[in-house]
Amino acid sequence: MLWNASIMNGYAVLGLDGHFGTVSDLLFDDSSWKIRWLVVSAGEWFPNHDVLLPVSVLRYPDPMRRQFGVSLTVQQIQDSPHLKGDLPVSRQVDIDYPGK
Repeated sequence: MLWNASIMNGYAVLGLDGHFGTVSDLLFDDSSWKIRWLVVSAGEWFPNHDVLLPVSVLRYPDPMRRQFGVSLTVQQIQDSPHLKGDLPVSRQVDIDYPGK
């Protein structure tokens, strides 16, 4: 299925055991232009706590409800690498990702 990736912004992210936050951005691989990461904002749970989730943990989207399920618990999502706005995202983050 082919669809516009920008519509994912604002989708709710549901862990295996509950709601975590919303998709606030997408990060692409600069050589292949494939989406590598979703930036997920935790909202009121943890303000300014954006985490990176690889697309490999995504389950099927629900466009009617504007949400994604992921194959991680809320705690695993919280423990995911944080987005640091002043540092470049690199593949080194892959090594630290708890879901791999």
